[in-house]
Amino acid sequence: MGDWRPVDDYTPEALGACEKALRTIVSRIGVWGERLILFGGLAPRYIVPDVPADLSEHSGTTDLDVVVGLAIGGDDAAVYSKLQEELKNAGFKQSPEGSYAWERRVDSVKVVLEFFCPVEEEGKAGRLKRNPGGSAGSRVSAIQLRGAELAGADCATRTLSGDILDHGGRRDVEVRVVNILPFLVLKAFALDRRSRGRLQSRRSPN
Repeated sequence: MGDWRPVDDYTPEALGACEKALRTIVSRIGVWGERLILFGGLAPRYIVPDVPADLSEHSGTTDLDVVVGLAIGGDDAAVYSKLQEELKNAGFKQSPEGSYAWERRVDSVKVVLEFFCPVEEEGKAGRLKRNPGGSAGSRVSAIQLRGAELAGADCATRTLSGDILDHGGRRDVEVRVVNILPFLVLKAFALDRRSRGRLQSRRSPN
């Protein structure tokens, strides 16, 4: 999941921009739409679509965090080249943060799409898993995330309706979204990783 951001950045406009970007991506990537599982800050909106009246609405997000199942590293390089091509066709470019992150401006909001995958072997959590072919093929990669396999084991398909980008009109797209248990587990792992990083930063000499 992306770096911590001030709550003021999480606005209804940012939420709407993320949803529009998500619909656009899924409408373009074909078979990849069945491999991506949404699990980050946008997921609660679909996990609990009908919020009780006494609770505040979802605060928003500027990130689209997705798990790429077990696909990274297990398919032909051409499959990943096609994914990269469609990301570019949707107006996304590789983020300075790394090959796992792709971004574009949507209605003045910077939306960041980040790819994650299950940990391949002990000690690899937090490291990049690169696609077949490397830089000669596609530059799409994913961060190996502890617990990511839970997303594929417990998720549901949601239909999202609304406009897509670049005058593409209105579309209905199907998106796989984690259910509540893996969402909470992954959020706990992410918070633990952030707190460990801050502790190490405090201990580091100036």
